[in-house]
Amino acid sequence: MTFLDHVDKDFFKAWPFGVLKTIHWFAPLAILITLGNSRYIYDSLGFVLFTAWNAFIVSLITWLCYIFRLNRKAFQFGAGYLFVPFALIDFIVSLLAVLCFGISSLICAIALLDSLEYSLGHIISYLLATVFCLISGSAFGYFAILVYRLIPNGQFRHLMTMVIEGHQTTTLDGQGGGGPVNAGPPPGRPPV
Repeated sequence: MTFLDHVDKDFFKAWPFGVLKTIHWFAPLAILITLGNSRYIYDSLGFVLFTAWNAFIVSLITWLCYIFRLNRKAFQFGAGYLFVPFALIDFIVSLLAVLCFGISSLICAIALLDSLEYSLGHIISYLLATVFCLISGSAFGYFAILVYRLIPNGQFRHLMTMVIEGHQTTTLDGQGGGGPVNAGPPPGRPPV
């Protein structure tokens, strides 16, 4: 078994979760590149840069964990097992990102209106930043809605055992959106 056997090569193009998770890090990177190449940055765009940097870093780390299938594994520490609930982490990050990118898109829209008296490059840069903020906020919002709809009976405790794959979700206990269980303690060993 090689290293590439543990890589989910089709995750980034699997709809809906794989594509949305890819947009989660790509759109904030586009915001950072757009504002980084702008000739002049307003002081009020600090919040936009803060939001984009944080969303980019957190989303890229979790995306890499999905690519390397770490979201499905239970790690053994001594006699106990540790499962990192990526579904819960991504749900909370998505809720915060929707709020922050909503504010960021308003800030960029105001900067766009203020830039109308300057050069065309300045206008295009803030127009693109506004569009990328709206794309980011929409992707995070749609992801949060999809995950919430898949929670049984709206009980958030089920996020602790939900495993998000590219096109479906499963749970550690085998109940859920379908598909085999890929993580958990070995048979015959009780979870701690």
